[in-house]
Amino acid sequence: SEKAVIHYLCRCNELFQLYRVMMTYQMSDVNHLLSPEQISTYLRDGVLVVDNLLSPSEIIEAQTSLAQTLLNDLEVDIFNLEETGHNLTKASSTNGAGGVLDIFYPKWKMNIATNEQLFRMTSQLWKEAYCNGETKDDFRWHPFGSFDCNRGYMYIDRIGFRLPSKLAESIGERQLSNNEAATNATPINARGTNKQKKKKKSRAIQRSLTPHFDLCPETYQDETNKNKWRPIQCFVSLTDNLLPNTGGFECCKGFHREFHSWVQRGRRLSSSDDDKIAEGEDIPPMKQQPCIGEYTHVHDRELMRRVQHIPVKAGSVVFWDNRLPHGNSYRNDNSYDQTTISSSSAPLEACGARAVVYCSFLPDVAINRSFVERQLIDWKLGRAPRVGDRWIKQDDEEEDDGNLRDNEMELNLSDLGRKLIGLEKW
Repeated sequence: SEKAVIHYLCRCNELFQLYRVMMTYQMSDVNHLLSPEQISTYLRDGVLVVDNLLSPSEIIEAQTSLAQTLLNDLEVDIFNLEETGHNLTKASSTNGAGGVLDIFYPKWKMNIATNEQLFRMTSQLWKEAYCNGETKDDFRWHPFGSFDCNRGYMYIDRIGFRLPSKLAESIGERQLSNNEAATNATPINARGTNKQKKKKKSRAIQRSLTPHFDLCPETYQDETNKNKWRPIQCFVSLTDNLLPNTGGFECCKGFHREFHSWVQRGRRLSSSDDDKIAEGEDIPPMKQQPCIGEYTHVHDRELMRRVQHIPVKAGSVVFWDNRLPHGNSYRNDNSYDQTTISSSSAPLEACGARAVVYCSFLPDVAINRSFVERQLIDWKLGRAPRVGDRWIKQDDEEEDDGNLRDNEMELNLSDLGRKLIGLEKW
């Protein structure tokens, strides 16, 4: 019948349209590496874990290369951390917080940071989460205007190598004993006395990185007085970190949706104050931690209670909105047995350390183009980056020594990699 024919043709058209959508998705899967479910998770939680960015062989290669970098650059031997672990302090501008180390430019690390899949995933998240906000009350809104989500730059960041807490504490105690022995051996002074200083309390060479923002909340929606805009932070994990209290990543899921109202309340999370305000009651001001550059410590206890562990496998990547309070766990209770490390097929895992590569990207907006130009000079000179939120104190008056290295040939950058680092224009 005529109705049957019409129904058949309509059904065929529906199937054809579905086929077109599927083919479009498959043909452009280089730009659609994340599924709709993963996108939805990021929009809801502000954090997303994607497994298997690195293959098993790539994980082993990265672990081996990290161990070699620690040995060559810092004289830290992962097979003998008890005797050499104190050298990690040479590369810590955070005084041991989070196990963060100022290691920026090794080839193996830069290869991870310029991973094409990593950038394409970031681009997809930019498109879905930061390109559609029309008002300041929309969590997608930002002050930097529209941008091409398929263009961006790498943010050259550091690595994390967090020792087991008991090991970090024992190394700290040994350092204190050595310092006291040196003090006791001080020659008698001109008055004929050998005055002893008050005994210091031992301190672990590493500790947790407490929840914080890598931004200043009150100026988030202001594009002035900033050196960059990095809406998504990211790391690639080189070790399994599946359990709480093993030095791993923690954050407050979903807070990016509350961030704007929280700032408007004067960094207050509790909605109970809203009723008091409506009734005309005076609310005592909340004690606020000052912004130190682009770093702000979280002081709100209610917010701290919402921070939770995010399980991560080796080879996985973690993306999070930079409006989420985040840090790493108070302790790393992984065990450390030096006698078993040498016989392990994965010594970096066996030593109990948590190892990650911090590697995020910057959208192609004017402020970031200026940032990348300065970052590129530092990379060519082989010196620590002088701008950003890396907490490294640098002398702004320091002159360039003109000794530009040919890092480009050393890294064998792809066409995408050359654009990400700023050697070529988009």
